[in-house]
Amino acid sequence: MDDARKGGTDTEAALSLWASAGHDLRQPIQSLLLMVHLMALTDDAEKRRNTAKSMEAALQSLQSMIGDLARFARFDTGTTPRALGDVALDVLARRAAEQQRSVGRAQAQTIAIDVQPSVVRTDERMAAELIAGLIRLAAVLSKGDPIQIRSVPSSPRPRLTIEFAGPPLTGHQLGGTFVDPPQPGDATAAPVPGLRMLKVLSRLIGAEVDSEPLSDDRQTFSITFPDEG
Repeated sequence: MDDARKGGTDTEAALSLWASAGHDLRQPIQSLLLMVHLMALTDDAEKRRNTAKSMEAALQSLQSMIGDLARFARFDTGTTPRALGDVALDVLARRAAEQQRSVGRAQAQTIAIDVQPSVVRTDERMAAELIAGLIRLAAVLSKGDPIQIRSVPSSPRPRLTIEFAGPPLTGHQLGGTFVDPPQPGDATAAPVPGLRMLKVLSRLIGAEVDSEPLSDDRQTFSITFPDEG
């Protein structure tokens, strides 16, 4: 009974998530429609070129959002089945950090990592997506400031923390399907999956994602993985 109730709850959460994501997707589409309308009203070549650049940026943003949703939907619906195995958590974390470093070079973003070797039993692809998603989100919220990734050896379950600079998260940042970059043209120019979406993904592999303030100007995300048993 408990499993059935939990399954129903997760399904409802997933459906609510995709409905919210649909709302987020409408925003760049509405912007594109407005820009098409404005372009049709002017014969000024310079204004048309600037509008075209803005439209290209909006399309790239929309394409990124759809790509993120498609991957998460494949996980959520079981189209990409789970493949449980022993996974080196420190290797996943270092790989995700290096990927974000390559994206954040334009901002000279520093990502420090102090993760001890450990093995968790999980789905490697989903866990990698989850860790990378939280690092991407921290990079956007920190606006290019240093990020610190650590393991928590004292925890009874394997746990990673991602610390970053910034004020306490707003309600939209805590519950949004996507979070927008702080300014257009940033290295992380496209919206990134928000905590709401990442928490749905974490449940699929039995992990838990949480966020909490460390101080008024420093925050942390955590991922707690299930015991091997």
